[in-house]
Amino acid sequence: MSAADLMFTGCRPLFATASGGRVTAVPGGVVVSGRWLYDSVCDTLHSAGLERRPLTALEAATVGRDRAYLARLCVRAVHRLVELSGTAAHFEDHPIARHWRDLHMMSAHRDVNWATHARAHARAHAELTLETRR
Repeated sequence: MSAADLMFTGCRPLFATASGGRVTAVPGGVVVSGRWLYDSVCDTLHSAGLERRPLTALEAATVGRDRAYLARLCVRAVHRLVELSGTAAHFEDHPIARHWRDLHMMSAHRDVNWATHARAHARAHAELTLETRR
């Protein structure tokens, strides 16, 4: 199961345990909100592309913030899987261990740094608010 399959397999993603049982891996609300956020980012980028225009400062800041938050959601989801799997996933070749490593490496990239993008979004929103008051 890929990380994308895990995050977006409907409202109640499931993880099959080694014994064949099923354990709820991630609360459904997290998956639904993550999917909505992902769709929102894609819609913003697609709309700007169709209109052949650059993103506005606020759109760019919002996309950056939302991508950073999506990275956080993915890391939390795979962390939850590791917790639920116990020692079963603690060897190098296990798919969950691989997803854990991949997502942690990806989330460490500056392009999805939460603090940076949250500040940039707040700054862009404040600048827009100041401009509209003039």
